Amino acid sequence: MDRIETGTILRRLEDGTEEKTYEMIFLDHSHLDQVMALQQEIYDTIDNQEKFVPDPREFYDEIALTEGRGKMIGVFVEGEMVAARSISFPGLSYENLAWDLNLPEEEMLRVCHLEASMVRPDYRGNRLQALMMRPSLNYARHRGCGMVLCTVSPFNYPSLKNVMEAGLLVRDVKVREGVYGGKLRFLLAMNLRRQVEPAFLENCLVMNTAIEVQKGLLEAGYAGYRLEKLPGEPPYFALRYGKPYPALVGRLDATLLSTS
Repeated sequence: MDRIETGTILRRLEDGTEEKTYEMIFLDHSHLDQVMALQQEIYDTIDNQEKFVPDPREFYDEIALTEGRGKMIGVFVEGEMVAARSISFPGLSYENLAWDLNLPEEEMLRVCHLEASMVRPDYRGNRLQALMMRPSLNYARHRGCGMVLCTVSPFNYPSLKNVMEAGLLVRDVKVREGVYGGKLRFLLAMNLRRQVEPAFLENCLVMNTAIEVQKGLLEAGYAGYRLEKLPGEPPYFALRYGKPYPALVGRLDATLLSTS
């Protein structure tokens, strides 16, 4: 067992909370059934199934849990898996999201995908997605990855908050086919080798449901870099867009590849 860390988190009960000790580890094929059970529980209890696309068993078995093709992290409480996150290394396959960003081939070979992040309902609110993000990115850096990419539903505030606080920028939004089943998704990206955080000019605030407005901004060279809550009930929130400095190069943000 490859332990990452231990600590305490809160489990939500009907009449309050209770403190629990957790253990975070890297997963292997022996955890496959637990991963599938957790994924099914997430899908069955999610408030809007547009937010989450379950991965087939083959993805976890052949990619996420297979050394060299992916990696998975799990959080356990008293032997039960309560959270998990997976990453993958798509290479030059058609699944590589970097095709949308027109990256050169040598950069595509160093792409890491942030895949599913799952937290059992009674353990939400502990920022487990963020806790699992740090070792995931560290592992990607250790493998020599230069770019991290992921897709997130425009209506999934917690997941967007998690990845954008880690430094990923919204670079595209469109309906995606294939495993996504025609669902709308943001594409987010971050350069792991970037030493200087980009500045953002000509800022504007856009509601998360204003998809066409966001498409126009992205085509004009803007990037989404921060979330802001709005009065009212979810799924309504806003994204802060700005033009990254230095300037864009076509559909590719120069700050994504710059190491200075």
